[in-house]
Amino acid sequence: MKRKRTLATATIAVFAMTATIALKANDDKSSDAQQFKFQPNSLVLTRSVYTGDANTVTAGQTLPPGCVAGNVTVPLIAGGSNKVAITCGAAIDNGEYPYLEDSHNVWNNDGPDASFGVTSPIFLDNIDSKGKLIGTLAVPSDQLVTSFSSKSELAVNLASDGKSITFVGYHGGPGFLTAPNQLDVSNSNTPGVVDPTNPVTTNYYRSVAEVDANGQITVTDGNAYSGNNGRAAVKSALYYYLVGNDNNGGLSKTQLSKTQIGVNLITSTGAELFDTGTDSADTAGYQYDWRFRSDASWLHYRG
Repeated sequence: MKRKRTLATATIAVFAMTATIALKANDDKSSDAQQFKFQPNSLVLTRSVYTGDANTVTAGQTLPPGCVAGNVTVPLIAGGSNKVAITCGAAIDNGEYPYLEDSHNVWNNDGPDASFGVTSPIFLDNIDSKGKLIGTLAVPSDQLVTSFSSKSELAVNLASDGKSITFVGYHGGPGFLTAPNQLDVSNSNTPGVVDPTNPVTTNYYRSVAEVDANGQITVTDGNAYSGNNGRAAVKSALYYYLVGNDNNGGLSKTQLSKTQIGVNLITSTGAELFDTGTDSADTAGYQYDWRFRSDASWLHYRG
């Protein structure tokens, strides 16, 4: 898997759109016959599976992990500072997925922890027009994960040239593990936009996965949507166009525009532009309008 890292470069307004889609095979016909391939005239469904167990969360542990309750002093752009309160919670249940044989439910922990979520692996199911599973592509979970149970990140879109699909997930910043069963990652800061008022102390990129017709995956890291979800991405020419939202910290609406961290959050949310890394073209000044279809996890491929 090839990985590139880029920053979000534009913040823009959005408008509604729909698309008719198709997937074209790459020009390279020398692929190994055993390699995964999406089949023509088929569907692709993104999904995730919870892989945690009782040990994923311990009742009584601090949530979010590493959270330190108290006041954070945030400098104001005009001078002076404000104090912002950080509150933490404690887990009230273990990490078991709910089932009928006992009363445990990992999702009970979203009561004391509004940021609660558990990372999980990503799968792309290739399904024929009659609903039969053709095959499944597992995205390596040491490269990219999603957040269970929201699955907000896995809206899948076809590139404008019809040769690949894209979606958004999480990839750990320096010192942070990319793997299933990590807590509260979907509300983490991004490494480039760290909000000290966010009770979640981890740093994860909001990363775009691009998958071609042969199942080859490229991951591009970005710093947009700190504190929340990158919802969807679509590729056109040299760029990925993304939508999402951010901010999981304690800054008020008025404090956002008066602090540098608030300004950083404001300018890294909404619709964003990532350079795919395939060209050195200058992206300064680019602004685009875009909106995704939030439930578009199904795509129809026509070969």
